[in-house]
Amino acid sequence: MNLYFQLARQALNVGVKVLGGVEGSVIAVPRFICADVPETLRRLGYEVTYYDTTPDLQPDFHTSAPGCDFLVAVNYFGFPVDIEKLTSQWNIPYSRIIEDNAHGQYSRDSQGRLLGFRTRVGFTSFRKTLRTIDGGILHVNDRDLESLLGTEALVPQARSSSPGLLFRKLANQIQRTTHLPIMNLARSIKRTASRGEVASFDPLSASPTAVSQASLDRLQSTDAESEVLRRRGKYASIAPTIDSCGGRLMFPDLPLGVSPYGIPFIATQDTANRIQRALWWNGLEVFSWPDLPRDCGQVSEWQRQVRIVSFLE
Repeated sequence: MNLYFQLARQALNVGVKVLGGVEGSVIAVPRFICADVPETLRRLGYEVTYYDTTPDLQPDFHTSAPGCDFLVAVNYFGFPVDIEKLTSQWNIPYSRIIEDNAHGQYSRDSQGRLLGFRTRVGFTSFRKTLRTIDGGILHVNDRDLESLLGTEALVPQARSSSPGLLFRKLANQIQRTTHLPIMNLARSIKRTASRGEVASFDPLSASPTAVSQASLDRLQSTDAESEVLRRRGKYASIAPTIDSCGGRLMFPDLPLGVSPYGIPFIATQDTANRIQRALWWNGLEVFSWPDLPRDCGQVSEWQRQVRIVSFLE
């Protein structure tokens, strides 16, 4: 069962609740994660603890399992986390794992299973895959839990596209046809203007709100197979450039079934700049990911050097 929300953080909010989360529940998330996730959970009344990941973006099973009521397992950039190891080596049951598939729309694991559907509750942010005004999905894969969702099935709303989204769509179309780096310039200007600013958390943004009808229509009209082929083709064509410029691909081989959000790699700032220059006229941008939580503690050097080239069009 899928429920559609304005934002993925709203799907996460409802997902924790249907699993039985209450104020004070302890939720484990990776130390290497976008700050929005722990911040959302903490503002909703949950306690947050962190666990480590390895450079292949899997939980570090050489460390002890985190003490928690629930654990958020992340499919980074559309590459599947090993759910089975979480249950076998850390002894965390499926019923307590929430599959964070924010980057993994259309992606599958080695067994052909769609990501986001491998535990009782998962969520996806399809607006990170398709250029839409909004779009988060809660995947509920347990009939016993579906009965708890009657009041959460929100009706899609007629919500107008923002001027910013309309500009990005136009700029992206011009960039694809002319190879002029309009989107790259716009992103660079925005990033420079916002440098040093800290995004404030809006508690209401985690309250359940329906997805816009336009975003849902875009999702339902997209040819998934063609989109996956486009993304895999981009990965294959860009990987040699990153490699030749000195970047270290986090996934040198693209597993069968994966629909990559982009192409992640590790690089110093000088190397990242060199790769950006090589990709500039292809309309592609290199950026750092993620904005780490302030309270995540000490992170590894490689985590501070992760870069991504997004395939969002």
